[in-house]
Amino acid sequence: MNVKNEIKSIIVRSGMTMQQVVDLLSEEYGWSNSIRNGSSSTEK
Repeated sequence: MNVKNEIKSIIVRSGMTMQQVVDLLSEEYGWSNSIRNGSSSTEK
């Protein structure tokens, strides 16, 4: 399993949605608040 999919599976197991994670990262670190950009951030 690649790192991107592993991160997504951890998020799902924690009970959060991808949108909740992206919203949290946007608030905490000023990242873009779109899921598409948030998913791209996990690839960096």
